[in-house]
Amino acid sequence: MTRIYLIKIICFLLFVSSCSYKENRPDCSTIRKGKFEYRGGFSMKHFTIERYDSIQIEKDPDSGFGMKFKIEWDDECDYELRLISFIIAGKDSLINQSEFPPVKAQVLKVTKNYYVCRSSVQGKNTIRRDTMLIIK
Repeated sequence: MTRIYLIKIICFLLFVSSCSYKENRPDCSTIRKGKFEYRGGFSMKHFTIERYDSIQIEKDPDSGFGMKFKIEWDDECDYELRLISFIIAGKDSLINQSEFPPVKAQVLKVTKNYYVCRSSVQGKNTIRRDTMLIIK
């Protein structure tokens, strides 16, 4: 009897933990497309981000320099960015993608005005946590 009881407890705990994990996940559907803003790093550099579900464009409005990424969504809140091109003087400049490792990102929190994400570059030990302002 104790073995069956123990199995029931383990199954119940697994069920409860899987349900609570899903309940704690943010609703990321609102940030799959839109315009966002980021100010960060030591220089407090300003970037604008435009996301079109499968493409993301990041630009420095002061210099006009930008980067275009392909987005692959792993699930509702986790995605991977792969650099497609640099944007210099308003024109795309294709790159060798194998030279730039992908960036893995996970959205941790979504509010009406901002979202928080964690990201890391494949092969690097650095993990960043950033807040992006939602413009529209």
